[in-house]
Amino acid sequence: MTYEDIKEYKESIVIDDKTLTVEYSNKSLAWLEDALNLTLYEVRDLLFDKKLKVKDQVILLYAGLIKHHPEIKLADLQNRPQIAVLLNNLSDSIMDAFFVHIIPPEIISVIKENEAKENGKKQEAQK
Repeated sequence: MTYEDIKEYKESIVIDDKTLTVEYSNKSLAWLEDALNLTLYEVRDLLFDKKLKVKDQVILLYAGLIKHHPEIKLADLQNRPQIAVLLNNLSDSIMDAFFVHIIPPEIISVIKENEAKENGKKQEAQK
């Protein structure tokens, strides 16, 4: 995965036969922190430990939909029947979209360095 892939990472999910894009922007991540009154790293830890409440998972999903689907309202998601089943089915996509945007800067630096090395090797091989 390249740095550009990380910066532009999105997941597609299907709800009610409609394909939706889940992407966490800086704005939606800030909204998420305010809505849950947790830091992103606290959210991450709760997700890893599978201790994030269903109502908080709905908020996490909603935050990922804000950028591409402003027509969707949080209350609509909260009032869905069988929301826990839906969240369980979508959990991998939601987690992937969320986690890729909170990769620590030191890891991103390593990714960029590795990309530069790979590009250098490709250029040398082409000579």
